[in-house]
Formats: sequence, structure tokens, C-alpha cells
Amino acid sequence: MKRMKYVLYILLISVLVTGCSVIDKEIKIESIANHKGIKEDLEYGNIKMEFELLDGEDIRSFVVKKNKSYQFDIEYIITEGTLTLEFRDSKNNKLEEIVITEGEYKSELEKLKKENPESGNTQIYTFGTTLNLKSSDNQMKIVLKGENAKGKINIKW
Repeated sequence: MKRMKYVLYILLISVLVTGCSVIDKEIKIESIANHKGIKEDLEYGNIKMEFELLDGEDIRSFVVKKNKSYQFDIEYIITEGTLTLEFRDSKNNKLEEIVITEGEYKSELEKLKKENPESGNTQIYTFGTTLNLKSSDNQMKIVLKGENAKGKINIKW
């Protein structure tokens, strides 16, 4: 009988420690856009994509804790076209939107060339931003909407 109590206590403790706070650490692919020359690396906490052409919607979703704040560190460079980055909840309500255009890249490149005319070949590797979002339910979606976009993006949380 004592042995049974010890086993039950150990099971109860292990459930309390591990079972109550486990989140499904998987990224689901909900939609795939028209791609050309894509490299994609997906893991919970990191979405990394590089593409020669992204036209349409790529949707990736993952489980989150309701009403918890998440910080997203975003590095990107779009050299052609437009990429709209949206964060949505499970009901497709938009939480945040960032529009990235080739104009940002081209104007910064021109500015750098004017500042350093003798430097020769000027390159920009990435731009970046940080978003703090509060989840409204238990799922978050990251939507990459491309309009003939070429570039790369890395999202970490």
C-alpha cells in the first residue's frame, strides 16, 4: 500500500511539472503560395525563408498560450516586389501587419551610395524590427503575402 502511494505521488508530481505547461511545439503549414527557388527552414520559434519569387499567401500557424505576450524579432530584405507580413489569431483576426516593399531597399541603397561614392559595390544584408504581440486565443498565424516578391525573411520568437 505504501509503495502504491509513492508511485501515485511521483506520477502526480510529474504530471504537475511537465503535463500542465506543455505547448504543442509544431508549426503547421496551412497555405502555400506560388514559389520559385524557395529555401525554407521551419521550427517552433523560428521561420526562415529565402525566395526568388513569392506570389500569393504562405500561412504558418502554431499553438500559443492565450493572453500571453510574445516578442517577434524580424529580419528581412525584399529586393523586388512587395511582401505583406500579417499576424493573425485562429479566427483570422489581424493582430498586426507590416508591408515591406522593394522601395525601402532601393532608397536605402541609393542613400548609402551617395554617402560613400568611392566604396564601389554597396550591399545591404538585412533590415529589422521587433514586434510585441499579445495572443488573443490559443493559436497564432503568420501570413506572408507576396506580390512578385524576391528576398528573404527570418522571424524568431
